[in-house]
Amino acid sequence: MAANEPSPCVGAGGKPKGKYMEYIVGIAVIAALVGGVLWNHRTKQAAFTGVGFEVPLPPAQVADVVSAVYCQGAKASVRSTFSGVSVRRQGPTEFLFETKLGDTDWIKITAAETGSAVEAETTSLHIGGTLLSDDGSPIWRLSKTLTDLIYKVLGLAPFAARMKRFQNGLERKVGNHIHRQLQS
Repeated sequence: MAANEPSPCVGAGGKPKGKYMEYIVGIAVIAALVGGVLWNHRTKQAAFTGVGFEVPLPPAQVADVVSAVYCQGAKASVRSTFSGVSVRRQGPTEFLFETKLGDTDWIKITAAETGSAVEAETTSLHIGGTLLSDDGSPIWRLSKTLTDLIYKVLGLAPFAARMKRFQNGLERKVGNHIHRQLQS
């Protein structure tokens, strides 16, 4: 290459090629991280707010429906095994929904004018990474510990969206089960 020829790594005006793309990618990554943190905080807040709906059946009957949907049968067992989530009956009209990290959600069924009022509300969410086991190499343990630290500093709850999905699906699943009972 002759002394007066431009380097192939230098663009027009003597500026290095690709420098602007690095800035754009860096800004996009930062924007995605900030968006993810904001989304997690919003989902966490929505899970603590909970959901409520009414069903035109007495509380005992609605509790039996919730038990049939979430606590009994092969479908409930498979769901609990693969999702790391379980629902247990805590009283005649109360249920406890727990994740493997210790997040908890209560389902309470009370009498209402038109039948029953069903409320689901998250009472606790795990803040931090998913430190479920200590197996693996020291590098793996270090990365899990650093992830946990970052989650705690940012206040991230890894299962907040799972809790909100559960709450949102409760009305649909209970309604579908009641509808099938009425048809048969």
